[in-house]
Amino acid sequence: MTLSDESQEPEGEIFEWNLDRMVFLRNDGKWVNQRQNALQDTTEHDSQMEAIAAARRMLVRQNGGELIVFGEEGKVVRFSDVVDGED
Repeated sequence: MTLSDESQEPEGEIFEWNLDRMVFLRNDGKWVNQRQNALQDTTEHDSQMEAIAAARRMLVRQNGGELIVFGEEGKVVRFSDVVDGED
């Protein structure tokens, strides 16, 4: 599913560096896990915690990275959550 007019894009600062994953709430009430700068949602979930867990699992498989989590209001609630990759 692609981001469209129905999606709630995160508001606030625009980060100039490439963060690996972000979790945010779409207007349809689904929490999504999306790779930074991707055009499509990777996974969608009923809760923020489910989306965070999915993003963390993917970061581990992708040799680690950072996760940015947006709250219901579109503001960053957690940033610089570094996930180590598999050894």
